[in-house]
Amino acid sequence: MAEWLNAAVSKTVSRFFGTGVRIPLFPQQLGKIMKTIFALLFVSIFTFSQTENWILVSSEKGKSIYLNSVGLNIYQEGDIFLWVQEVYNDPLSMEEVEQKIFKVKSYFMISRELQKYSLVEVIYYDEDNNVIKSYRYNRDYDDPQFKYSSPIIKNTDMAKIFVKCEELIKQIKD
Repeated sequence: MAEWLNAAVSKTVSRFFGTGVRIPLFPQQLGKIMKTIFALLFVSIFTFSQTENWILVSSEKGKSIYLNSVGLNIYQEGDIFLWVQEVYNDPLSMEEVEQKIFKVKSYFMISRELQKYSLVEVIYYDEDNNVIKSYRYNRDYDDPQFKYSSPIIKNTDMAKIFVKCEELIKQIKD
């Protein structure tokens, strides 16, 4: 159908503008373009339709720490990107945030090789699970020494999160 329509348009155009003028109505790569569009659409729908799966990492000192295990199956090597959720028994107070904080979700980028990490995004929630404030930190550095701002130190919350990530990735891999 596209070829017939393209030929008809070309004949009409050549009547008005002379012979030799060909204006393609449909690119010859239309099939590839459509396949690419549908593939991207499918991947984005699949990615956004996945539900969260919060796994307990630690529960001590008045807070519980969870990590979202959805998507960890794609991290076999290299960096890990994951959401971590901290739920507090007693609300936090911060100078930058006017209301009491009952829950914090943080998005981290972790280098498995360097055992370092950076905070990418943080979201603060009130008692009713409403967003109070959020911050996004851009990391455009190519050098891994600057890309990751903090080392993973033993016996810290981040060390526990890292160990749990490694366990989950290993389970998925096996």
